[in-house]
Amino acid sequence: DAICSERISVSLDQHSRDDVTLKVQSSVLSVLLNVILVIIIYNCYCHIVVNQCFHK
Repeated sequence: DAICSERISVSLDQHSRDDVTLKVQSSVLSVLLNVILVIIIYNCYCHIVVNQCFHK
């Protein structure tokens, strides 16, 4: 019984570690996506402003 419970606890530890790495990866991905979105929006905004300035 002790061996079985040890195996269960080890597998649970592994699962919790996987969850943590998944959460970290997802948070990093979301941050990257936000940065990319900000860059794209900033570029579009700059293009619009620069075009308006040139047209004026």
